[in-house]
Amino acid sequence: MCALHKALLAGALLIVSIALLTGVAGADMDAPTLPTGVSGDWFSEVQQSIAAMEYQATWSDGIGPSGAVPGWQAPNRAHGLRTRFTEAGPRVAPRTDPEPMWTWGLEFAGIGWGEAGPAEVPALESISAEENRVVYKRGALTEWYVNDPRGLEQGFTLKARPAGGSDTDVLRIDLAVHGTLQGGMAPDGSSVELLGADGVGILHYGKLLATDASGRELPAWLACDSTGEIPGTDFIRIFVDATDAEYPLTIDPLATSAAWTAESNQANAQFGFSVAAAGDVNGDGF
Repeated sequence: MCALHKALLAGALLIVSIALLTGVAGADMDAPTLPTGVSGDWFSEVQQSIAAMEYQATWSDGIGPSGAVPGWQAPNRAHGLRTRFTEAGPRVAPRTDPEPMWTWGLEFAGIGWGEAGPAEVPALESISAEENRVVYKRGALTEWYVNDPRGLEQGFTLKARPAGGSDTDVLRIDLAVHGTLQGGMAPDGSSVELLGADGVGILHYGKLLATDASGRELPAWLACDSTGEIPGTDFIRIFVDATDAEYPLTIDPLATSAAWTAESNQANAQFGFSVAAAGDVNGDGF
């Protein structure tokens, strides 16, 4: 973000703060009294820009459990999540808990053909971030994440057909599951449900969509098991019927929470009655 953009945004934040404070007494929180010369449309756009910024990835000097490993991290207010993007893949935990009650993560474990069998693990070349998008580059395979109010969207872009396999084999992506949540297929058979120690649902991983370069939707499905090559490690497997597909392929599942949340711009949410500036207490830039 350029210096001019930052300066304009800082000014917008100040005007938003003034507008909210002047609108608290005797006015509906949905329609604050705006300073002279500030239009409602402009104010609405600023609110949306500020809300979007909160989902952007920021660099942190310590993202690992010990706080000693630098890397990218991104909060997600809508789902109460915080994701740390490590070299071994994303690690998700409750957004505000100093000592997380649960953790969950995915690690790319290979790409291959068929229901089972050998899988190639392309070397990780780089991890980069732009706004709310984080990209893991692995040669012809790009693994990417988009953090927004829908949840944490995971995607794969495969530039070319992997070696091996026959015309009738299905494409398979293996993801090793880490953390304290117990995973299994949901009753609908189309998503993975992740439960806490008390059996309560914490996260859902599903809404899988696969398309080829022509935009044709490809048959795709998920499986969950613990029979992989790493003993004791659960796996989520993504299968795609790529018969006659035109590359590149895009494979796109979504992780969401089962938690109730309320946003500060929600009517009667009562978030604005007591406001104090405590600083950046958790290092996420807000």
